[in-house]
Amino acid sequence: MKHFEIKQKMWLLGGKFTISDDLGITAYQVEGSFLQIPKNFTITDMQGRVISHIEKQVFT
Repeated sequence: MKHFEIKQKMWLLGGKFTISDDLGITAYQVEGSFLQIPKNFTITDMQGRVISHIEKQVFT
């Protein structure tokens, strides 16, 4: 089973951050929306292909 680690600065509201595997190799890149409601995140692999798009719901 692979384990992944997300490195994101706590004060960062949006922007880019990476997801690394258990060997420390960057596997994915996440780009988040900045000051946008609802919050959106796009996960891409290292070749730039979109893996997933996540939208955080404001009210559930």
